Amino acid sequence: MGVRGVPPTGWQDGTVTVPGDREAGRLAFDEIEVLQDISDVLPGPAGDEVWLGDDAAVLRFGSTGRGGGIGEDREMFKTGSSAAVVASVDLTVEGRHFDLSFSALEDAGWKALMRAASDLAAMGAIPARSLAGLVLDRPLDVKALYAGMTAAAGRIGCPVVGGDVSAGEQLVLAVTVLGIIEEGPGPVLRTGARPGDYLLLTGPVGGAAAGLRTLRASAGRGIGAAGSAGASAGGFDLPHGLLQVLAERCLRPVALVEQGRLARLVGAHAMIDVSDGFERDLRRLLEASGVGCELGMIPVAEGADLADALYGGDDYELIIAMDDPVALSEAAARAGFPRPIQVGRCNASSGELLLNGEIVTPGGHVHRFG
Repeated sequence: MGVRGVPPTGWQDGTVTVPGDREAGRLAFDEIEVLQDISDVLPGPAGDEVWLGDDAAVLRFGSTGRGGGIGEDREMFKTGSSAAVVASVDLTVEGRHFDLSFSALEDAGWKALMRAASDLAAMGAIPARSLAGLVLDRPLDVKALYAGMTAAAGRIGCPVVGGDVSAGEQLVLAVTVLGIIEEGPGPVLRTGARPGDYLLLTGPVGGAAAGLRTLRASAGRGIGAAGSAGASAGGFDLPHGLLQVLAERCLRPVALVEQGRLARLVGAHAMIDVSDGFERDLRRLLEASGVGCELGMIPVAEGADLADALYGGDDYELIIAMDDPVALSEAAARAGFPRPIQVGRCNASSGELLLNGEIVTPGGHVHRFG
């Protein structure tokens, strides 16, 4: 995950690794290969559970207490027999997901928790509890770091209930979030989109990438950590207030938990959050569902450009596939949320992604190792 304003090197010249395109015995060098290696080693899911490969794991526990599953935790979550417990873990790494030259430790803690919670939002689950692991490479203000995490947890009702700390070579936060599907339809997976489904976005994209660019350019000039003193917009062709909004989109994203739950209840067929770029995450949903799509428009956040909107990450808006966009729009309005934006429609051309009839170049963010 992370923010990137343009496609990474390799996509345009065809050198990005795809599953199966790898010499025997060579160690994995990027995220795609590492995930494939992990998938090859781990056993498959039990029954109708969902493990590796979607936004979050879906776990089901029986109703016989300790003898049938999670026991006391089941009572804590107050779920019914064989209810779904949804789990996700996210790593937040200094230098890749946050930069303390223009942000605060509180921002890093906030972002670490919200990134993990957003995966649950993308399945329509309600976050209930979280665990935080911390790797420290130097002494720092841990209270500030966890203050940000606690503030984010309070925003979505998902307290941090434990974790672990270790020394290491780099500052890393590992946040695990557990949530529940408390009523109505089950978790919304990436695999459920159908030809004819409408594609909707909960809001414009590209704001976080534009915010990152602004923050990097303004490092040391006052537009930085959320909650910092007033900033000057000097040197930017954007109003001061918009600069602050863009910075906030980058530093303090919010998991759209209630919007995800609403989409599930109204009948979403598939959903994913925009973490690694709209194009990349949409392509993941299309490939998982075996469908294609044609986009008619992409809502670009104010202050961003089309490259930011297509390939920038960390927006955490939700992409929703469903057959009744009007029902979701009306439900969102009744709940006081912005109406989702209709951006396109799914078709039977598996893997195809078009924008106004033109093929969209693959991009977005892929972690690389080595």
